[in-house]
Amino acid sequence: MSQSQVAVHTSEIDITNLPTKSVTFAPNTATVTREIEGIQIKSGANEITILGLDPNIDPDSVRVEGYGLATITDIQTETIPRKQQFEDQYPDLVEENDLDSDDDSKLSDDDYGVDKSAVNTAKSELQAAEQTLAGFQNSQDTAVKVLGFLDHYGESINPEEVDVAKMSDFLNVYREQRTLESKTYQASSTDIILWTEKVSSAREKFNRAEAAFRKARDAASRDI
Repeated sequence: MSQSQVAVHTSEIDITNLPTKSVTFAPNTATVTREIEGIQIKSGANEITILGLDPNIDPDSVRVEGYGLATITDIQTETIPRKQQFEDQYPDLVEENDLDSDDDSKLSDDDYGVDKSAVNTAKSELQAAEQTLAGFQNSQDTAVKVLGFLDHYGESINPEEVDVAKMSDFLNVYREQRTLESKTYQASSTDIILWTEKVSSAREKFNRAEAAFRKARDAASRDI
């Protein structure tokens, strides 16, 4: 069998909700270790796609180790585009947009020559505002989780069992990250208030445009 005919066994693993085994802090980086169990490795070439990695990860820093009865002779890693789409991150907004689509489907396919551009423009503005708001909400949620993780990790450290230099490195990282995430949280809070109002205004504009379109279309249909 030629090299091109060698069967490659493929599998996908989603680590989005997988707990972190350990984290090692350095002044400018943090090494995160996760243990993935239950992967079925078959004889020959295996291609394993790991989903759910942080998009900001340094691809060159990824390391893969195996254990068990199988012998791994070679490991090659590469990054691929994330499959996660907007609807995976913000399903609530997609549901809202689906509801808007349902409302549109209730409209007659025949617009009787009435211009619908104002409705389409208002809808696009509403969706853009909702996505911007969701981005700030995600930034705030991430900041809260990072702060919580730092606090939990710091509380789990036993000073008597940790080298003084490593403890100093952690404290430096802790101070820097806590300052950064606190600023992110505060900035996001302000932006969330602002964009919540913009979403509300955009939705009102969309509702007015849709109501005006319905009224004009109904009037046009009666004239026929």
